[in-house]
Amino acid sequence: MRRPGQPYMSFVPIKDKVFAPFLASYLADSPGLATPIRAQAEGYRYNDVPRLLRLYNQAASTPN
Repeated sequence: MRRPGQPYMSFVPIKDKVFAPFLASYLADSPGLATPIRAQAEGYRYNDVPRLLRLYNQAASTPN
């Protein structure tokens, strides 16, 4: 993953004990995603990263 302006991509850890806190922190400005990721809810796990990032990017690009 890489945020705009970052020169390098961030490594996404695979293990749930590290993955959930990492991604929840990375997406903290989107509580609707961060909270279920942190809780390791079904549909918010490592295999769901592509979908979660699409949701995050769509929300970020939608004007308030």
